[in-house]
Amino acid sequence: MPKKKRSLLQIPQGTESFYLEDAYRHRKLVERVTEQFYRWGYLPVQTPIVDYYDSYRSLLTENADRGIYRLIDRDGELLMLRSDVTLFLAKQMGMILKSEELPVRVYYADTILRHEAADDISQNEFFQAGIELIGREELEGELEVLGLLQETLATLGARNTVTHVGTRKLTAGIRARLGESAERRLVHAVIMRREEELAEILADYSTKQREAYLSLFRYIGNASGLRVLRETVAKELGEEVTSALLEIEHVFAVLEELNLVDCFRVDLSEVGNQPYHSGMVFQSYMHNVAQPIASGGRYDGLLARFGLDAPSVGFACMLRRVEEQLDARTQPGQISGIEPFATAQGESFVERFRTARQARGQGESIVL
Repeated sequence: MPKKKRSLLQIPQGTESFYLEDAYRHRKLVERVTEQFYRWGYLPVQTPIVDYYDSYRSLLTENADRGIYRLIDRDGELLMLRSDVTLFLAKQMGMILKSEELPVRVYYADTILRHEAADDISQNEFFQAGIELIGREELEGELEVLGLLQETLATLGARNTVTHVGTRKLTAGIRARLGESAERRLVHAVIMRREEELAEILADYSTKQREAYLSLFRYIGNASGLRVLRETVAKELGEEVTSALLEIEHVFAVLEELNLVDCFRVDLSEVGNQPYHSGMVFQSYMHNVAQPIASGGRYDGLLARFGLDAPSVGFACMLRRVEEQLDARTQPGQISGIEPFATAQGESFVERFRTARQARGQGESIVL
């Protein structure tokens, strides 16, 4: 078969399709997760699949910009496919919400498309289910979102998960002193754990200040260890950093009261991988899964770019990453497979149709 003709019988690299039982389980899991969101008081939203690229250009990191899919509309305008629901949702909510309507709680469950790794073309299509809490500035917003995240992972049947919590506020002083470009370089170096590059970026700071920052970005542990570290670096790094660390300590104290703290870990290398992150950030990890299964955080300035200055915090769960790790023993409830359908009884099609209609009215699934 000629190469061009053969390619028409394939789907593009990186796209995803699944059928029958897999599709059924996916749909049922989505229903369970979105029902959970609704029980917490969140209402559904639907974002467009394409939007104008220029609306988001300044909000994309260099890597994110390379990873998006672009297209030209019939009027010659440059569009982008939805690569991050939060971005598209921020524009939508920023344009229609009014301050007197806050707080607003919304959820979504939809597909995004983006190219995540230059050396991996196996997956570019992902399914995100997530929530956004708009209009809550105090730390109860973070606590609500973290609590719902943990219940969502439990609803999915995700086991052996831990959520790492950090804060973007650690870099705010660096941005003020060295500029936004330096902060972006520093965030990337922190995420990649490149200490030599970090030290180079922080070269304008004193040796003690530089070492204090490095000790923060290395820290992964519990709130008790964070308290000791905070007391050590407070003198060198000042009130802003101290306040950010105290916020994390407060959140972990409440998580401990709720008996949830074992599911969370302080990780100050979590500084947020999006330019719009402004405060506490987090990522959830699952045993045997290379990439985070969920991520989120606070992004107080994002909606203001689209008309409404409202504090916001939320998370997105990469649903298919979790589903791929589930088997019949870990599937929640009775959705590990499809039971064989009953067959309607009757001599004629009319009899079978009437029998099936009556059975379906009583909640049964039946074929003719």
